[in-house]
Amino acid sequence: LDVDEYDFVLSGETLGICVPPYKDKDGFLCVLPIADNELLCNAVRMGGLYPWEKAIAFTFDDGPGDYTDVILDCLEELDAKASFFVLGCHIEGNEAILERMVRLGCEVGCHGFDHKDMRKQSVTAVKEEIDKTSSLIYSACGEHPTLFRAPYGEFSASAKDTALHKIKWSVDTLDWKTQSKEAVKNAILSKAQSGDIVLLHDIFKTSVEGFCEAAKELSGRGYKLVTVTELLELRGKAPDETVYHKKA
Repeated sequence: LDVDEYDFVLSGETLGICVPPYKDKDGFLCVLPIADNELLCNAVRMGGLYPWEKAIAFTFDDGPGDYTDVILDCLEELDAKASFFVLGCHIEGNEAILERMVRLGCEVGCHGFDHKDMRKQSVTAVKEEIDKTSSLIYSACGEHPTLFRAPYGEFSASAKDTALHKIKWSVDTLDWKTQSKEAVKNAILSKAQSGDIVLLHDIFKTSVEGFCEAAKELSGRGYKLVTVTELLELRGKAPDETVYHKKA
């Protein structure tokens, strides 16, 4: 077994890192234990990620659309995941895309039915939108959504009673505004850090192309691309009724 400094080694129920001189005089690895069985089990429950690993959650709003499958192709190639906040009006005819999202371990969240500004709607209207879209999601992929992102990220008092966890973002790529593959890619690579929730839209070809290029580069840098729920669990923040958001 060839090892370098700080290579991870799993031995029995203990995780460690190789340290100089890497092997003793009898040829056994020199391993410094850094995790016991309990930590390893916790890591498994978090989707195979260890707490010290770098992870980013990419989120896509307004789909599914013509380019969503391109994102899924990229995620499948990288063994990665993402979260998709879908519109109810775009589900019919795209059920297979939602099925594929779930099959790849991605997360399907609710984004309302037709992108109306919920600040201008009644409590009853908002509830009907969320319930209708949630039902369509379940019919398409067999899973009930647990996350909700309001159109424009504006969570008005009208949506306060939803049982879904309200999710915003920490990095806004402004992909809808720039409509530029390079601008999207650069926004991701220059702003996104471990622990971030990144906002994109899978209805723009430039957004998808920029994401795919950035995702491959981030993966090469050792980042794990995970769902929002996985990211929060990894950071010890199981979803609750909090709106997760910080300024980029």
